[in-house]
Amino acid sequence: MKKTESKNKKAMMPDLKPSPLRLDNPSVIEAEKRLDKMGGSPTPEQLATIAATLARNTNDTPNALVDCAMKLWLAARARIFNAENECEMFVENLNLKLAYASKLASESNVQFAGIMAKHPLTRDRFLKTMLPQYKGRADKLAQIGKAYVHDSLRESNGRLPTQNEVAEAYGNWKPYKNDFQANHGAKRFERWHSRYLNEVRRAAGEKSAAKKKMKKKL
Repeated sequence: MKKTESKNKKAMMPDLKPSPLRLDNPSVIEAEKRLDKMGGSPTPEQLATIAATLARNTNDTPNALVDCAMKLWLAARARIFNAENECEMFVENLNLKLAYASKLASESNVQFAGIMAKHPLTRDRFLKTMLPQYKGRADKLAQIGKAYVHDSLRESNGRLPTQNEVAEAYGNWKPYKNDFQANHGAKRFERWHSRYLNEVRRAAGEKSAAKKKMKKKL
């Protein structure tokens, strides 16, 4: 009696033929996008030009020269592609940092909100805004401004600046061109002015104590 084949036998057999790669496959689409961004495929003329250049210094066969030309072309495109990506990432990170710094500066210097549109912001108007109590006293504003310049130079140069250096730097105090510069400068000045006031009060207290001590001796 003839055995009947199982109807499921054919379905259970593995398909050994490779399935064709569909053009709408996500991996194929992504690869095409990446290749297009890297400049697409090289033309025969481009490969021939590179191969002809290589042939000047070697006796390799045409096929070997073309293979080497293809590798060189791909390496060059990959290097440019990576450099472009690195540049884009750097610019993006820099923009994020600047935006965050500007936000912090704006939040910490509300008193500057009324003059942000008036640029460039000159040194004198900057000092008048930061020190409204001395708005009508140019001598006091100059005194505090030069003290700020003095300490800034000492911090950056690692030594005490001369009077000429302070006067020159004070005279060359550049205007603030935009909101970010003005707010950044205001934040630095506020931090310094807080320390400056503490130092002035400390020195005044020591001077007063010394006078009282002298009076007691007399």
